[in-house]
Amino acid sequence: MNKKLIIIFIWLLIWQGVTLLVDNRILMAGPWETLGALSRLVREEFFWKTIANSLLRILSGILIGTCAGFLLAYPAGRFSLLRDFLQPAVTLLKAIPVVSFVILLLVWTGNEKMPVIVIALVTFPIAYLNMLDGLLRLDRDMEEMARVYRMSVWKRFRYVELPQLIPGISAAVSLAVGMGFKSGVAAEVIGQAKYTIGNAMYRSKIYLETPELLAWTAILILLSRGVELLLRILIPGMKAEKQKKLLQVKQIDDKPVVDVSSYQTNPGKHVMLAGQSGAGKTTVLRSLSRRERDVAVLFQEDRLLPALSAVENCRVVLPKGTSVTEDQIRKECTKLLPADSLDRPVSQLSGGEKRRVALIRAVLLDAPVLLLDEPFTGLDAETEETVKEYIMENAANRAVYVTDHDGTHFPSWEKVDCTRT
Repeated sequence: MNKKLIIIFIWLLIWQGVTLLVDNRILMAGPWETLGALSRLVREEFFWKTIANSLLRILSGILIGTCAGFLLAYPAGRFSLLRDFLQPAVTLLKAIPVVSFVILLLVWTGNEKMPVIVIALVTFPIAYLNMLDGLLRLDRDMEEMARVYRMSVWKRFRYVELPQLIPGISAAVSLAVGMGFKSGVAAEVIGQAKYTIGNAMYRSKIYLETPELLAWTAILILLSRGVELLLRILIPGMKAEKQKKLLQVKQIDDKPVVDVSSYQTNPGKHVMLAGQSGAGKTTVLRSLSRRERDVAVLFQEDRLLPALSAVENCRVVLPKGTSVTEDQIRKECTKLLPADSLDRPVSQLSGGEKRRVALIRAVLLDAPVLLLDEPFTGLDAETEETVKEYIMENAANRAVYVTDHDGTHFPSWEKVDCTRT
């Protein structure tokens, strides 16, 4: 038998045992009495009207509050001034009790609209703070990749930011649904609008109908759980908390240690930057990528979009209106990758295959300046030679800077030894 069903059955037994010990129908009704009350309610016409009215109000409030929170969090995550401006208001909304909202809004709006506004005010800070936290924790390496490849705002959001934000969105929506139902029914109990779950629960209490009160409580729980399960189906990634984290956040020291003002990026300029780890090779490339407007970069980390295939990773960074076709991308990929790996998510590829996908992506951008940070990492000798030939093939009319520990891969190129001072 399913473990969850066994646990539920045990709790029902405990509930029935407590009911028998109390032995007072007004103070405590058992599961069978509650089920009987529920079966009577569903046969009443007002029951379905009550469910529809409350559900419409609660879902409207949740939708307004969460959407407003998400929409305001996005610019707040980008602009600290807006973030600081909104902070007192968000803190205030978190601290004010629901009953204070209810009493004030009863005076201002009446009992019909009041539950919707209360739910929106309760769920807004939940959505805002979860989204803001996700935005402030975005992977800076992936953000830099998107900037270097000049991905459009939409592509950057869809492929780089959204996969990292989904866990926060999932948590916010799940919590907002629970809080929305609880605060909404509490508002209905105080507001006493007709044909609402809150009003029905209040009447059950007035007439000492404990089984009916518990039946409405069970309905409320089932509705809340049903909406949450529906959202898990409709919103991709709502189960993100069970997935492995694919993107790691790494802090970058942006202080340059090498002056690159004298470095040339004329077509045909080919340079090997040699030096041990920490010598400043990557800093040189990063500084060059910021100095030059039109560059393509193979980063020290692959910085691929894990859910997309090799072909999709190459295609997504290409500018709008590019002349590069799907067939050309595939043809380019087959130069360095086995054919059966082109349409698999890159998260399923080996480290060497990911490295080659990142290199192909940089080459396909067709930028006049190509910056390759340790392109031979994770490659065996045979593959390394193939990659070396591929780089040479695509270096003819470009300025190419390649970093390497010993700088021996391209002996005919200009060699610069990097040393941290």
